[in-house]
Amino acid sequence: MDVSGLVTGALLLVLRVSKVFGLAPVTFTRVDNAYRITLSSSVSYYGYALVGILYKKSVHTDTLITLRVLSKAYTASCELIMQYNTTENLTAMVLFVMYTIQLTFTIKNFATGLGASDLKQRAEACSGEVVWLIFHTVRAVSFIEPWYQISREMMTINKELGQVAQSVTSIGEEMPMELNTFCSQTMINKPNLTPFGCFTVTRSQLGELSDDKKNKSRFIIVMFYVGVRSFFLCMGTLLRYQETDSIQRFLMHTFVEAHHLLISLLEIQMICIGYAVQRTLNSIVQELSKLRSHVHRDQRDRAFYSLSSLQTSAKTFTDTCEVMERVNACHGCLVLLFIALYTHHIIFTADSLAYFLTHADIETAKFFGKCSLDVMWLLYHIIRAVIFVHPWHGMTQEVDKIKIELCKILQRTSPDDIEMMWGAKVLYMELMIKKPELKPLGLFTVSRSLLVEIHKKTNVWAERKGVILVLFCIALRLYLFNSIHFFYMKDVTKSIALYLGSISLDIIFLNMALLEMSLILVAFEICKYFVTIKDALIELNKDINSDRKPTNRDTKLLLCKLNKAYTESCEVVMRYNLSDNLTTMLILFIIILQLTFTLKNFTVTLGIADTHERAYASIHEAMWLCYHILRAVMFIEPWNKMSTEVGIIKRQLVDIARSVTPYGEEISPELQTFYLQLTTNYPDLTPMGCFKVTRSQLEEDLHDANKEKNDDYESDEAETFCLECTESYSLSILGEEWVQVMGTHKM
Repeated sequence: MDVSGLVTGALLLVLRVSKVFGLAPVTFTRVDNAYRITLSSSVSYYGYALVGILYKKSVHTDTLITLRVLSKAYTASCELIMQYNTTENLTAMVLFVMYTIQLTFTIKNFATGLGASDLKQRAEACSGEVVWLIFHTVRAVSFIEPWYQISREMMTINKELGQVAQSVTSIGEEMPMELNTFCSQTMINKPNLTPFGCFTVTRSQLGELSDDKKNKSRFIIVMFYVGVRSFFLCMGTLLRYQETDSIQRFLMHTFVEAHHLLISLLEIQMICIGYAVQRTLNSIVQELSKLRSHVHRDQRDRAFYSLSSLQTSAKTFTDTCEVMERVNACHGCLVLLFIALYTHHIIFTADSLAYFLTHADIETAKFFGKCSLDVMWLLYHIIRAVIFVHPWHGMTQEVDKIKIELCKILQRTSPDDIEMMWGAKVLYMELMIKKPELKPLGLFTVSRSLLVEIHKKTNVWAERKGVILVLFCIALRLYLFNSIHFFYMKDVTKSIALYLGSISLDIIFLNMALLEMSLILVAFEICKYFVTIKDALIELNKDINSDRKPTNRDTKLLLCKLNKAYTESCEVVMRYNLSDNLTTMLILFIIILQLTFTLKNFTVTLGIADTHERAYASIHEAMWLCYHILRAVMFIEPWNKMSTEVGIIKRQLVDIARSVTPYGEEISPELQTFYLQLTTNYPDLTPMGCFKVTRSQLEEDLHDANKEKNDDYESDEAETFCLECTESYSLSILGEEWVQVMGTHKM
């Protein structure tokens, strides 16, 4: 009987040589990247030995090819579900909320029907509500069932992969590449619907929580958090409802609490992700700390170890930032929901506690029971918010530690060590561009590292002016925070409740003020780039019109550099708008809304009859009005200054074009490209950016300059360099058609 199988590598070479010498009569048929061979049954003992080797190899090769195909199919399925989550995320969340609301109200109506006095009416109401309850339950189960089955299939796939790994991998050897790739795919990509499957990207990192004692303690804290939630689930329902209709209300409240428990599980998984990412950043800190001591000892293999360590740290940091970007993209709305829930629970629990503390006519037992319950709820929600924020706050601290370690390494590194300086520069650029932060808790991911430069120059008033104005704005906010609570509080019994509620709201507004401060400081830092470009063009224009006129080559080189700097600055603004567009729009909306209502309240206070009260109220509202106007002016000022700087840059560029272009000739490609950059890319804040269409009218200035001046090239080398820069920037801005037009025009 003939024997066939797939072979590759060394065994294929042995069989080919054997066929040449007539030792093994075989036939070869190519199948993808392997060959299927057939051995005749009438072979020698040598052939039988090859058959023994071949049988095991063919089975192994067929398994690897099958694993490769299945891994590709699994990846395609996960990509399809990821696209589904991207397009249908909001719809799925709306459906989930709708099912929850309809089930809740159906259970409430069913409980109300059970309490009806008339037997006939009770039967009709209960039967109708039971039908609706079954209908909504079937809808919810039908919606969740396919994704639950997908999770079940994933568990089966993991078990089967483990058995395959034990079968095809010998003891002491590594798994084949195809099997390792498939296992990595199942760990990284999870085919889950986003609102139900919690965190698709990094759920595989949750297994790292039990590696050491520190992670075990965090895991115990999280489990204690779940236990506290379950304890309040039972105790809250028993203490609040002890009336005759306790069964109906208990059922409804238990359903709501079970829903909150599911939300708590989502919080727990996100907390675990935060701790896993924080641990990854901590490993980078430890690696850089070892590198610093290694550089200090000056060992022989320092150069190789330093470069490889820095490259590994930079790659790990980049991967961590990409993970956080995907988490923010998939679950930014969920994070915002958690923050709103924390704020809502803390404010209303504090208000309920203050209400009971100011009413002494309540029975003693019920009074102390309700107050103690509210105190426990308040502590629970505070701990809940702290636990949620703690790992993400730890990320920022770990990034600061990475910066400190990198600075210490650079201080101990010789400037002649080019490899070390190159690796440190790569990691430093990664730290400057990316931030592993959870939004909206992370303030401004793209450009927050630019704020470090503010503290380097303290002797220039222009650079410190924005910081001082922002600090003055915060101080005014704090003053109003302390003064608002005593202007309108005439009833002493209600003052504590109103004071606690106002403090909670003012803490939220203070956090918003810190967000505004960060946004304003980043805008001032970006504006410095355009000021530098403007100053360089002014100096160039002065040199061209003076006795120390630069060469044509130097002028073109400087224009190419300034063009590149302007492009990079506009890219920073574009990334800033993409990452913080929603935050900016929210701040603008809040400022406009507060200005409107403050102006309305100011006009109302002018009509108060009591002179003393009218004076206090008018002064208070006038302070609020000035504060909001100052906020609006400070928020818009840096972007207005950017527009002014760009206008000056355009005028300077037109003057330079008139000075360096001879009469009757076209403007050089460097100036044309720079001007196209100015008309195409404009550093506007997205909600306040004007209309860029009509800016094309400014082309008339350059059109007039084309008729007056002409220029010839002085150096072929300068022309080649500048034309390469021009073609690269033109290709990135206007596409290949523009480059073809430029080439045709030159010919």
